[in-house]
Amino acid sequence: MRDAHPELDRRRIAVAVVTFGDIEATRRFCAARHVPFPCYSDPERRAYDAFALERHAGWHRVLDPRQAGATLRALRAGHPMYKARQSVRQMPGTFLIDTDGEVRYEHRNRFPADNPSIEELVAAVDHL
Repeated sequence: MRDAHPELDRRRIAVAVVTFGDIEATRRFCAARHVPFPCYSDPERRAYDAFALERHAGWHRVLDPRQAGATLRALRAGHPMYKARQSVRQMPGTFLIDTDGEVRYEHRNRFPADNPSIEELVAAVDHL
């Protein structure tokens, strides 16, 4: 997502990152990854609950083989891994919300690293 920042900016797509870590953990996470977007801390997981993101995914989803591959790629790219201080079973998601507050696209991860591609997100925006 960070690498697509110029393209997203050109298309006037605003991105925000929401984590369920505390403020300091969120700051470290975003700084370590050079996130160019606003990062928000939601330790009570109100946003996660509002979007009905699964809090207690089964271990088969957390330990999905594709997750292991994504973790190895992240380590090779120099992204640090942090000790899990929060639940690793909280599933993330990606949502496109228009200026009227309507959710126009949603992707609910099947495993933690199951993020949509930038191409998929840009195509979804092009169809709005």
